[in-house]
This record gives sequence, C-alpha cells and structure tokens, in this order.
Amino acid sequence: MTSACRKNTGPAVERKRTLGAHSECALEVRPDGVQNAVMTQTPSYKSVAELLGAPPAPRGAKDRLISTAIDLFYRLGFNAVGVDRILNDSGVGKTTFYKYFEGKDDLIVAAVERFDQWATAAWSSAVLRQAGHDPRAKIVGYFHVLDQWFHAPDFQGCLFLNVAAEFPNPRDPIHIAGAAHKLRSRETFRDLAIDAGAERPGELADQLTILMEGAIVLRQVCGCDDAAKTAAETVETLLEINLPAAT
Repeated sequence: MTSACRKNTGPAVERKRTLGAHSECALEVRPDGVQNAVMTQTPSYKSVAELLGAPPAPRGAKDRLISTAIDLFYRLGFNAVGVDRILNDSGVGKTTFYKYFEGKDDLIVAAVERFDQWATAAWSSAVLRQAGHDPRAKIVGYFHVLDQWFHAPDFQGCLFLNVAAEFPNPRDPIHIAGAAHKLRSRETFRDLAIDAGAERPGELADQLTILMEGAIVLRQVCGCDDAAKTAAETVETLLEINLPAAT
C-alpha cells in the first residue's frame, strides 16, 4: 500500500496528471493495472477561510441574526449563548427577532441548516479545485481537504459534532438538523462511488464515512492533527479493492 503522505517506494507507477494544473491529487496506474488516486502534497493554508472561502455577507435582519448566531454558537457553544447576546452582536431588535423566529431553538435550527448549506458547497468546491472532476480522485480529495482543515490555525472543530453533543436526543429538531449534514456527506461518497464504478457503492460510502467521521473525532477530541493522513492510507486500500482497475 502506498502511503498518502510518504514517497512511494513500491513498484514503479505511471502517474497521470489529468486533474488540472493546480491539482493536489493525482492518478497513478501500477504495472498490474490497478489505478489509485493519491494525495501528492499539502499546501500550507493560513486559515479556514482561505481553504473553504467565507460565507456570504448577510443581507437583512434575518440573515444578520443567523450569521451572528452561527459565529457565536461555533465559538462559544449553543447553550452558552443567549438571545440577548445574539441581538446585541447583530444589532437586531427583539421585536424583529420574534418576527422571524419563535425562540432560540428555532434560530438554532435555522443556523445549523444555513451552515450545512454553506459547508456542503464550500467543501465540494475545495475538492473540485484540488482534485478535478475524476470521481476516484475526488474521494481522496475529500481527505486531502480534511487534512488541510485539521492543520488550519483557526480550526474550531466540527459544528455538527457540537450539535450532537449538546442536543443528544435524536428526535430533537436541532439534532436532526445536525445529523442531516452527516447523512448528506455519506450520500456524496455514495454518488462518487457510483461514478467511479464501485459494485457496492453504499458499502464503500459507509466505510469512507466512518473513516472521515472517525478522523474528525480524533482531531477534535484528541488533537490528532494527522488523523486525516492516516485515514487516507486506508482510503487508498479501499479504492484499490472496490473500484475497477484502469483500462
């Protein structure tokens, strides 16, 4: 198995640079015909915003409430931030707040759903920039972007894991909103597995999701900032087993 973060010392490979001039992933074809998508090098990013881009600027009072809530909840926690703090930081009055939201829980759901929409699009764009359109390379690309996120100096952890920790009841609308992002990530892997020719795309998607979510937990809880690199090594093996060889 070729490590995703070590120089290949195995059999000679033909490496196809078909992923764009600025790609950080490459396809390599071994003499036995097996095609792998591997990470090449990790560029140094100064911030999460440079890697994923910044959310769009809020427009109007409702957007300001949601944007302010996302920032405060992410930095300080959901239960630690009250409505008064959100109103003060957003500059929106209480009457306007209740025009749009029934209460704090309603705002939390809206904030989590908005962040889900942004994060899903931002990660997809980051992977596309670095890995191109090849589905095999994009699968590896998600773990490459994950590694860069882990090493960003302003890494704050996963908002959706925080949701599950603070709202553990699986029937809570807030919990459901957070879980929806994780389920959507699994579906992204399934779609890529189908496009890459996997015979059991659902099974492969489950395995990839476990690797990604496990790496996030190790980074967030234990501070293992190389967890994505370790996961990527297993990803390469899974792709070799589950995807067809190059023709």
